[in-house]
Amino acid sequence: TPALVTPVGAPSGPINISDDSDLNFTIDSAKLIAKQLRFITNTVFNCNEFAGVSSKNLKCDSNGIIVDGPFVFDVLHGTCEPSLDSIQLPEGTYSGISLIINETDPANSPHPAGTYPIVLSGTFRYMDTTHYFSMRLSTNATRSYHPEDSIVHLSHKHPALFLLKLQTRRWLEAVSLQICLDNGNIQFDQAGQLIVDLSTGVGPCRGVEAQIRENILSSGRLEILQ
Repeated sequence: TPALVTPVGAPSGPINISDDSDLNFTIDSAKLIAKQLRFITNTVFNCNEFAGVSSKNLKCDSNGIIVDGPFVFDVLHGTCEPSLDSIQLPEGTYSGISLIINETDPANSPHPAGTYPIVLSGTFRYMDTTHYFSMRLSTNATRSYHPEDSIVHLSHKHPALFLLKLQTRRWLEAVSLQICLDNGNIQFDQAGQLIVDLSTGVGPCRGVEAQIRENILSSGRLEILQ
């Protein structure tokens, strides 16, 4: 029962998105790190039954079956490290999936961008110059996703793929990075790169990191394929 996070309608490779001021960004890397995955179930299980069920450490609570990570999803290529292909969920009815994401706070505890739970990077052109950007987004959240259609019944004879599709066109909604750069409320670093994290922006541009983070997490649409 693998689970994948992938962009909607995008090829396996860089994608282009624009903010509200039509500033275009080419994203060549997009990573999302989940501390745990929870497969939401409508079946009541005995939670003592799951120790050693598979090579993955399965646990359960009142909301579903939990798989411990961390899991690093390469959003652009639809892959996950470590692989989830070997997960064997117990037979039952399932209605969704939750991503349990770690809190990281670079403002109080600086650390490499690779340890942030959501990281986008790539290039964009501003004032006839190509700049690198890195969006390093921090959050401590459990975000649940449910398919639009009905629940599914899983068994050894009827496995499923949980496919979370992210609508990339929504990632920079209500964000105007060009205007923030024009008026100096967001500035490039000394290397000419645009870094977006919790410390980015002043005045009306102070909430850019939070807006982009929420856009990404709320853009997910789940499909359960059998």
